[in-house]
Amino acid sequence: SQDFLPAVLNATDQMAEILGQQMDDALNPEFAYYCQFELLETAITSVFSTMRSGSNEVFLRTSFQYSKANLRKKLVSYFTDQELRIYDLKARKKKDLWCKLIKEKKDR
Repeated sequence: SQDFLPAVLNATDQMAEILGQQMDDALNPEFAYYCQFELLETAITSVFSTMRSGSNEVFLRTSFQYSKANLRKKLVSYFTDQELRIYDLKARKKKDLWCKLIKEKKDR
């Protein structure tokens, strides 16, 4: 499972690249960038239906706590050091922070 969530994000990156290639050359980079963060936000916040009680999040809040899972390493790759500098390691373990950062970067 430690490679599954980063693999999901890799797939969203690939899809964003494909979608970006469908646009005019002039709009390609901007549209691919938008698609990348739109798909990233969708993946991170997605939920599924379940009959059981408990979490129905695809990316569980606890998934962001484990450095060996490579999820945080993948997420860090979307941001510059300057964008992440103000957040300490404890803050980077919280799903809400990553959702906020992704949304802010998408909306730029």
